[in-house]
Amino acid sequence: MDSAILNCYIGILLDVMRFTKSFLMKGDNYKAFINFILDKWSKDILKIEGGIFGIFVEYCICIHYNDKVLIHVLLIEVRDVVIKRQLYLILLILLLVIIVIIFFQSFLVSKQSDDELKLESQVTSWGYDLLISDIFLEHNEKVKIAIIDSGINKDHEDLQHIKFTEFNVLDKETAIIDEFGHGTAIAGIIAAENNEFGVVGLSLNVEIYDVKILNENGKGEIEHLIEAIDWCIEQNVEIINLSFGFQTESKPLKEAIDRAISEGIIIVASVGNTFGMRGDYPAIYEDVISITSVDEDLNRSSFASKHDIDYAMPGENIYTTNKDGSYSFFNGTSFATAHATGIISILLEYYEQEQSEFKKNTSFEDYLKQHSFSKNDWEFSDYGNGILKLRKED
Repeated sequence: MDSAILNCYIGILLDVMRFTKSFLMKGDNYKAFINFILDKWSKDILKIEGGIFGIFVEYCICIHYNDKVLIHVLLIEVRDVVIKRQLYLILLILLLVIIVIIFFQSFLVSKQSDDELKLESQVTSWGYDLLISDIFLEHNEKVKIAIIDSGINKDHEDLQHIKFTEFNVLDKETAIIDEFGHGTAIAGIIAAENNEFGVVGLSLNVEIYDVKILNENGKGEIEHLIEAIDWCIEQNVEIINLSFGFQTESKPLKEAIDRAISEGIIIVASVGNTFGMRGDYPAIYEDVISITSVDEDLNRSSFASKHDIDYAMPGENIYTTNKDGSYSFFNGTSFATAHATGIISILLEYYEQEQSEFKKNTSFEDYLKQHSFSKNDWEFSDYGNGILKLRKED
């Protein structure tokens, strides 16, 4: 067998093994990962396609689960019997992985429901306990945060106190409904009310601009994101939370990001769940604050991207509001980004209350770095500047 084909097989098998281990350990972060690595595999196979080794691309198939594309596989014509058997083995392994995914997904949902039933009083997530200190802050005007996402369930018992302004990019004549459940979870991490039930958000002095661009399947278009960013500029928001991204770079998107930043808007974006591979746009743009995820032991999450990282924040087993009016656990750099946005909104208040001379000599970017901590063995490609906290670290 040619070494190029062998290397392709080995790479696929290693990816499957690594993914299976990560899924069993970490939970529900598989969909974006599978689509990502299979896109990479497709490119690898196409590199050796063309008849040189007797391999010819025939067509693609898609495997769906819960109305989402779970896997797309290139079916190929193979004239070598040995190679054909090995490819069939790889496809069999992929099908076994799908079965494992479906089984454990059902298990995780069942476990999540049990945890909801046990909630009898207000709780704080481990992310909240890690990041929030007892520093007193005299609140001034509310910080304006735009959550560009799938929408927010504003009738949730823990979100009813928030002042909302909404813009439904997908249907401007229709009130926002969070069908996908992503935006409501983000909002709870940032601003859930401090009361006698549910969970507690990081920042209670915020006004949220709910901007819907993700559909019921969590999919969004770059042109809709650009429209959302331009609307946020018009509304004079101070922070934009982007808990999603795109693998493809877009010049118009970069221009929209630059327009927002030139107006003084802070953009916080998730670097993506690509299992150590390159992160998403717009997070990896230089002036965007890019966020990766850590677990409760402060280890970088195995599902998180590497490189182009500014800060690492809690992103695993995060208990927060869900679209159904209850509470659930969530995992992903999306939810790490929400933690970053919450802390940055508070630090922005701190910074605005500093003396003018201090602000003249210290940029807000440097101010954030002063409120971060990292361990000596942390690689910058994994953690960036470390974890943002309210109290300055020595």
